[in-house]
Parts: sequence; structure tokens; C-alpha cells
Amino acid sequence: VQNYKINLNIVNLVSQHIEGFTEVVFTAKADQLQYVPLDLLALNVDSVYYQGSKITSFTYNDTLLNIQLPTPIALSATDSVKIFYSGNPVIDPSTWGGFYFSGEYAYNLGVGFEDDPHNYGRVWFPCIDDFVDKAYYDLSIVTDTGKMAVCGGTLADSSMIGTNYVNWHWTLEDPISTYLVSVAVGPYVAYTDTFNGMLGTIPIEIYVPATHLSN
Repeated sequence: VQNYKINLNIVNLVSQHIEGFTEVVFTAKADQLQYVPLDLLALNVDSVYYQGSKITSFTYNDTLLNIQLPTPIALSATDSVKIFYSGNPVIDPSTWGGFYFSGEYAYNLGVGFEDDPHNYGRVWFPCIDDFVDKAYYDLSIVTDTGKMAVCGGTLADSSMIGTNYVNWHWTLEDPISTYLVSVAVGPYVAYTDTFNGMLGTIPIEIYVPATHLSN
């Protein structure tokens, strides 16, 4: 995978529900590639799109989403699929790892202690959940106006959706594994600072509840 474009609505914290889509941009490592196998754990696959058209040639067994491409792809060619999905993401049997909801907060932990494999990107987006497969990320997370979404990377922008929701757009321009991708939703505010390093100024942003800002 070259890039994951994760677009999720994380508004309904009471029902512990997420919904949205992820576009997976990939490069074929085999000639005449016919299938795109993606890991996705116990969520509902609502639809799959390829080159702008909805396709039905896929299977999903709560663990593996196997998408059959209408036309085989040549070696080294780059293409993409878009998966719309929803549901209540799971947590690891050890209670460490997975996607958690707690009061006003929702967040992921990318490593499951008991599940095998331990990588846990697949609990909230379709992916090749292998620690050696690294990619770039764009994350667009919708929250209500009383909360923000904090993700790994850089906050590119935020925009209102109507009067009740905000879309937070984060970009990660260094390739990382799926288990390292992060999202946290809550009533966060930013503490900002800078560090004057040998190679230049480094911005610092620490996101905390407002009651902890003075600390």
C-alpha cells in the first residue's frame, strides 16, 4: 500500500459506532494482479468502489476482505479501491489493543496483546495489517463541535460541516506501519510550544483536556 485515505465519522460515542470509508492506494507486486486482500476485523462492509464504480465482486468473512478486480493489474501499476464500512469496532481479549470508547473520549490502541497477529490497524480501517508494509496517511475525522480529533502527523486543516460537526484533516508524510496509526477524539485543547534544535525550530503540540492545560 502506498497511501491510506481514512475518512471516518466518530460522533456517536454513546453507541460506540464508527462509519465512513477508506481509500487504499496500492502498487501491484505481482503481474496480472486479480485480487486485493485486505484485513478488516468484525465491521460491516457497506460497499466497495473501484475507479469510481460500485462493484460487488468481493467476499468478507469478518476477518479478510477479498476484492476481485474487474481487470487484472500489471506489475508495478498503481491503483486504488474505496471501501465504505461501519459498525462497532472491537477490543483485544486482553483489554489492551483495539478501539475504545470512554465517556467523552474515543481512541485506538494499535497493538493487541492476545490476538494474532498483534497488529491492530484492522479494527478501524481496511488495510494490509503487516508491520513490514508501510504507507503514507491522510485522515479526515468528523466530530461534533465540542470535540476534536487528534491523529498522528500534522493537522492540515479543520472545517465546519453545518453547525454541529467539524472535519479534522491530518496528514502523515512519513511512511509507517498500520499499528502505529492513531486517532483520539475528545474535548481536547492544544498546548503549543517550540524547540530550537540544531537543525532548526521544531513545533510542539500537546493535546489535553482543558482542565489539564495549566499542567
